Amino acid sequence: MAALVEHAIEGSTYVVTSQFKDEAGTTVVPISCSWSLRDNYKAIVNSRSAVALTPATTVTVILSGADLAYEPNARTMRTFTVTGVYNGVYGNNLPLAGECTFKIDPLVGVTDA
Repeated sequence: MAALVEHAIEGSTYVVTSQFKDEAGTTVVPISCSWSLRDNYKAIVNSRSAVALTPATTVTVILSGADLAYEPNARTMRTFTVTGVYNGVYGNNLPLAGECTFKIDPLVGVTDA
């Protein structure tokens, strides 16, 4: 997975794209894959644990709403993890995993109701 260079913005939309490659660097379609979202305390965010993905060489997940909730002085980071299984040149049913971490920036003009 590529490193994320952009911060997410509270209350906005954040797109994470993952591309799957085998040990030789060739893109592959996993047999199965899923994703999870955790905060900086490793707690699952918004019930986003082992969310199934439709296997493809590239998958896109759109995060928004409670996925990007900002809590001052607390849970301002998110870790997006993708896991799966694929067949490659070194065998079948091989595990794959990747993750990236990003920060959530608050909007000054947004107040909680």
